[in-house]
Amino acid sequence: MNKMNYRHKANVTLAVVFSLFVLSTVFKLNEPGLFSLRLLNFVLEAALVGGIADWFAVTALFQRPLGWPFHTALIPRNRDKVILSVSQMVENDLLSLELIQEKLAQVSFTDGLRAWVEQNGGVAALTRLFFNYLDERKDKIPAQSAPFIAAKIKQEIGSASLDQGLHRLRRIFPTGAGLDYALDQLHGIVNGPPVRESLYRLLLAQKEARETDSPFNRYLLGFIQKIDGLNLREAATVLQKQLGLALRELQNPSHPLRQRILELLATEADDQPLDQTLEQWKTEVLLQLPWEDTLCRFLTTVLSQVMGPPKAPTAPPAAPETSASTVAEDPAPRPNPIHTAENPARSITEGKVMPENDSLLFTWLSEGANRLWQDFLKDQSLQNRLNAYIRSALGRLAAAEHRLIGSIARNTLESLSETDLNSFIEGKAGDDLQWIRINGSLVGGFAGLFLFFFLDLIYQPWLLPLFHRLFLLLNH
Repeated sequence: MNKMNYRHKANVTLAVVFSLFVLSTVFKLNEPGLFSLRLLNFVLEAALVGGIADWFAVTALFQRPLGWPFHTALIPRNRDKVILSVSQMVENDLLSLELIQEKLAQVSFTDGLRAWVEQNGGVAALTRLFFNYLDERKDKIPAQSAPFIAAKIKQEIGSASLDQGLHRLRRIFPTGAGLDYALDQLHGIVNGPPVRESLYRLLLAQKEARETDSPFNRYLLGFIQKIDGLNLREAATVLQKQLGLALRELQNPSHPLRQRILELLATEADDQPLDQTLEQWKTEVLLQLPWEDTLCRFLTTVLSQVMGPPKAPTAPPAAPETSASTVAEDPAPRPNPIHTAENPARSITEGKVMPENDSLLFTWLSEGANRLWQDFLKDQSLQNRLNAYIRSALGRLAAAEHRLIGSIARNTLESLSETDLNSFIEGKAGDDLQWIRINGSLVGGFAGLFLFFFLDLIYQPWLLPLFHRLFLLLNH
């Protein structure tokens, strides 16, 4: 039964008592000596007085009943005191710092984490959910991440000392083995489709720039294209092959540029002219490169490869033809001089069976998440440390911000109008307040019944004559 029903019940009780009192008074006037009517009228009168008194008391908490101005509307009149008392009660009693810390000590956060993971389908389902989120945003990730990464790269380049880096390279690659390995890796990159596409875009940009120089250039280039004298795709392919050949030529021990590179690697780090040249090259070349566009294309390519389904293995492309005057045939790829038998290079999919419909990234995420989760479930010490860390962090947060609890309660109550504040308090204690009114009529009726029997059966027949005789004796 809600607040309004209790208020209605209290009002009905008072109205019924008042009506019965009026009826009993009318019947008593006709039969003044009838014992039952006198008893009923006396009891109803006492019940009516008790009900009216409690109605006045309850109503005086919130309003001015019958317009009575003295000590009424207590809550609106003492609004600030009520709000301060309630906020202090909430802060210091209901949600005290000691109580919060005691409750935190009883909570096992790792059990809650385990239950939450199991309720949401386990680690596999959560990994799939995270992967789907990445898949939905993979078109936005490169554009959003490239500026940040490019800024970090430029910052590192600006603060880097290239001469010290060259000195470290000289120590790592004291012979041509390191250079040959680097050339092998670079040759593989140059022969890839991304480089060919980049060369095509570069040639296309140069062509468009030449067309805008003069109308003659535009007409001339258009005529050459019509007679198939200028094919940018073929030109990009030829240029790519020439770059590959140039890299292979650098593997010739007698090549002048190779010898010059090895000389630079052997140069001492304190060579001032070289230092100035490297710094100038860093400022004028490295820092001016289009890092954002390059990184954006790189991230797009990487995400499309690692997030898409794995492709079936294909035969490696045929090696480009080389002239007999340079290198007779491509030398076998040289082993990485950094990786040794004790420290072999490994693939994240080594010894694993890739699912047919899942991407490389999803497989890696699933295996890693499942392995970490199983290790976490088995490590009770780790769970205890995690629980202790979370409790400590939340305890420090509660200690630092505990005053906000009272502030929130105070600000919330201060935002309420007088009517809303009355409704709020009455809504929390309204049932008990209305029962006070009902109990007032009940207690008044029982008190009236007791007084009636006392007055009618004891006081008037026994005590009143006794008091009368005592009064007469005292007067004589």
